[in-house]
Amino acid sequence: MLRRKFKIICSSICEKGDIRENNQDCVLVKYDQTAGRTAGIFMVADGCGGLAHGDEISRMVADCFESLWDERIVDFRENPERILTDVPEQICRINEKVLDYGIRINERVGSTMSLLILIGRRYYIFHAGDSRIYLHRKGKAFRLTEDQTFLADRLRNGEITVEEASNYKGKNPLTMCIGYFDPVRIFTASGTVRRGDIFLLCSDGFYNGIGDTFFGKVFPEEVTEESSVYLRQMIPDGKANDNVSVVIFQLE
Repeated sequence: MLRRKFKIICSSICEKGDIRENNQDCVLVKYDQTAGRTAGIFMVADGCGGLAHGDEISRMVADCFESLWDERIVDFRENPERILTDVPEQICRINEKVLDYGIRINERVGSTMSLLILIGRRYYIFHAGDSRIYLHRKGKAFRLTEDQTFLADRLRNGEITVEEASNYKGKNPLTMCIGYFDPVRIFTASGTVRRGDIFLLCSDGFYNGIGDTFFGKVFPEEVTEESSVYLRQMIPDGKANDNVSVVIFQLE
């Protein structure tokens, strides 16, 4: 049976924004189109604000997944269902590693994680925190992840309305991330890709700068190497109040 291959066109950016002195975000982009099924791993990790060593923790998370990918890409291509067991196991190991690091330095540490793995015509999502993954298909944008925050949890539980959430002015702490909670509770999803699909992974510094109401308008018709720069420029000058990370890719 012939295996349908997609061509991946990808663009990414990771920078400190307009206000922050340091960049605590990290992105991971690796894909291979040379043999068998097209395969790729894409991730945005955001070192948690208010916690220590955010840049080190987000890099630690990205490095651990890069190592897993390099070791298992052949296995994942041959048996994609291995992703459903191997990735959660890796997440638990990373969580323990970050927890141990925090104990050693006597600091609270943590990072968000929004991870998408693509194998052939299937995608797999593993997510913790409030970075996000979107899908743009046939002119419409869909959010594929759920925020794990105090406010989002209250909204899902019916404790507040959408209008109350949009007007909320208090703190909105994370209710889950890597390296702060034990055990770690991961949001997962999977689906089938279609030709022309555009996926966008981003940190909260990007989507807060853009605003949810404008999100359907930020997607280009076609992704190019400059698409991430174009998206960054959509945040008004001086209004990128947090680090900004974007990974955008299209399947042709």
